[in-house]
Amino acid sequence: MAEKKSSPPALFRVLKELGLRFFQDRVTSASAELSYYLLFALFPALIFLNSAISMLHLSADTLESHLGIVLPEQAADVITAYLSYIKGLDTRVLFYACLVLTVYAVSRSVVSLISSVARAYRVPRGGLVTLAVAVVFTIALMVVVVLLMVLIMVSKGLLVTLDLYIHVPQSLIRFWGLLRLAVGPILMCLLLAGFYSMVAFRRYRFWQALPGAGAAVVFWFLLTSAFSYYISHISHSSLLYGSLTSIMVLMLWFHLTSTTIIMGSELNHILAQLRAEKEPSRGESK
Repeated sequence: MAEKKSSPPALFRVLKELGLRFFQDRVTSASAELSYYLLFALFPALIFLNSAISMLHLSADTLESHLGIVLPEQAADVITAYLSYIKGLDTRVLFYACLVLTVYAVSRSVVSLISSVARAYRVPRGGLVTLAVAVVFTIALMVVVVLLMVLIMVSKGLLVTLDLYIHVPQSLIRFWGLLRLAVGPILMCLLLAGFYSMVAFRRYRFWQALPGAGAAVVFWFLLTSAFSYYISHISHSSLLYGSLTSIMVLMLWFHLTSTTIIMGSELNHILAQLRAEKEPSRGESK
């Protein structure tokens, strides 16, 4: 009998397929399109978040101090300056207007992302299904972001005051500073996994979408940290672009974020193909 050829290691196959799909599925072009829509949605979303925070009688100062953790310094400066500008505006009037505008703008971004993820999953998408998924995910995303902002702005002192009226575990008060920073990545991972599963339309279960979502969040954090360090310590972009440097950095960061999210769906499909290849061989061995 002829000996079976040994297949290459799974990790090597995954990395090779990711490299091939990056060019085959035109991930760079899809990321550029998504980056444009994200920039278009950024400013109405900031007005909506500022209005929501003001209506909850919370201060956005804590939020501004945490932007440097997520964004490169120049990009954080743009958002901080814009938040300072809109602080004096009438939040009640802006809240409802920007709510509609934010849902529309973010939905356009989600529709673009759905097309890229559907291409990665090799499933057709279009029409009312895509629109419905986009609206549902946009509303869920906005609710999660508001809750996340509230969690970030809840300080240790507020928990101590709350403990005077209802029992708050001392362990929660002691470790709240670390816990509130860990909530963000966990929520991002769960929300992204739900989105991957929703776009696949029952072809992938939630747990099958978790690897790509987890990898996307981890690599997004690593890429953001490396990009921030490069912009702050190595790059001389301010000499080339002058006052446009902050916008250029923000667009590049959006592009890296978009690429990471799209490649997470590519990873899920590659892993699903590997699982499908193993299932017939297990049946034959029995």
